[in-house]
Amino acid sequence: MKINRRAALAGAVALPFIPAARAQDFPSKPIKIVVPFAPGSATDITARGLAAKLQEILKQPVIVDDKPGASGQLGASAVATAPADGYTLMMGTNTTNAANGALFNKLSYDPEKDFAPIMRCVTGSHPILANPMHRPSTVKSCSTGVTNSRHGRSVPAKTRRGSPRAVDR
Repeated sequence: MKINRRAALAGAVALPFIPAARAQDFPSKPIKIVVPFAPGSATDITARGLAAKLQEILKQPVIVDDKPGASGQLGASAVATAPADGYTLMMGTNTTNAANGALFNKLSYDPEKDFAPIMRCVTGSHPILANPMHRPSTVKSCSTGVTNSRHGRSVPAKTRRGSPRAVDR
């Protein structure tokens, strides 16, 4: 995945404007980017590319710290409770910043109050794919039923509550 140089530069330029960081020469110590998902995930790969560019621009180490678990809640909570000094950032996603509020009754962080957006790093899409043997012609035909290979009968498609990583197959 290619990191947009302009986006990395925008992020680097925005960092000194975090209020707690204004009073000192910023950055004067390593910066940590918390990824609330597993190593090797798309979010982790994006964060590592961004960290490399920021390190090059800021001349200061930028560390990627993966804290997966609970649909991103563990990492998001760690950032929400970290000192607000600009040295701990989060590579947030729609899961940590929007979906979790609807998916869980209680969060240990407030997605609106505990974080300040700096920049958008990646925009992507989620294609709908099917087994070539199934060949559905419409989205509706994908949800009308699936064949249970063990019993050879059609069963209704299931809808589950959860993040894209936790949806039942």
